[in-house]
Amino acid sequence: MSFIKYRFSSNVLRMDTEVNVILPDSQLKQGRRYPVLYLLHGAGGDCDSWMRNSSIERYAKKQELAVVMPSAYNSCYADMVYGMPYFTFLSEELPHRLENLLPVADEPENRFVAGLSMGGRGAFLWAMRRPDFFKGAACLSGSLDIAAMAERMKAEGDQSTLKRFHSAFGPLEELGAENDVYHLARKISKALETCPKFLYMCGLEDERYEEQFLPFLSYCKEIGLPMDSLDGHGIHDFDYWDWAIQQAIVWMKHLE
Repeated sequence: MSFIKYRFSSNVLRMDTEVNVILPDSQLKQGRRYPVLYLLHGAGGDCDSWMRNSSIERYAKKQELAVVMPSAYNSCYADMVYGMPYFTFLSEELPHRLENLLPVADEPENRFVAGLSMGGRGAFLWAMRRPDFFKGAACLSGSLDIAAMAERMKAEGDQSTLKRFHSAFGPLEELGAENDVYHLARKISKALETCPKFLYMCGLEDERYEEQFLPFLSYCKEIGLPMDSLDGHGIHDFDYWDWAIQQAIVWMKHLE
């Protein structure tokens, strides 16, 4: 595998940013592009998080999969109310730039997205707002109900997370439809022929299992949105996510 750390000046963010890319080393035929996984980090992380804490390079090599790992910091992958337009950067500028620079897939049949925690929510947000862009999206331990998580953060006195939410979304009682995964899920459930496949995973010992995972699966069943799911023992850490991303990649490879 080849590892590329690509630093460039973003026109959307109006600042320099970095993205890590893993590319297979197998012989490229003329015009061939590798299937690509956009892999998103969690809160407090950056483009190095998956490389430092998991064996993603080994898993990608086994499947001849390119992996793109951008930095979005604590943006919640949103066009922030008080901050940078990270959703626009992620969904528009970044793919266009990489597809013109590297042999990564430029068609939906070979594009995938996944992420952990904040990045898991970001993966679903991206795939639901751009349902014609990906073949599959996997959320690992993501908190999809922001209001429920905010209530827990208030009870725990976690002002840091609450400030992050406020910077990204503004007042939570005014959360816009474009950042509401529940709203987006209902919207795309009415046009299933044009939407990607979805996988939601969470560790059994993660407090998000009952707070987030089970309620969203129940909601998807209610609105008729197909949602593959997988649980397994684990908490909110890379011991679980390293295992989970292996399962997600296998799931992606077997999508019809």
